Amino acid sequence: MTLPQGLAVLPKNERVIPIPWSAGIGADGKGDLRSINLAKIRNAYEQNRCLICGRRLGDFLGSC
Repeated sequence: MTLPQGLAVLPKNERVIPIPWSAGIGADGKGDLRSINLAKIRNAYEQNRCLICGRRLGDFLGSC
């Protein structure tokens, strides 16, 4: 399966699932799909960033 460009560049976990930009970081230093990083959520809101890839959103606030 081919991933969209915004997802293809994200780090992947051991099951090869892309870790969203807004995911929390676990004690092992890896992205944790069960939590979110509140600082990144705030940053995304203030700077119009995508919660999945972290890139700036366009004029119409779409996502990756």
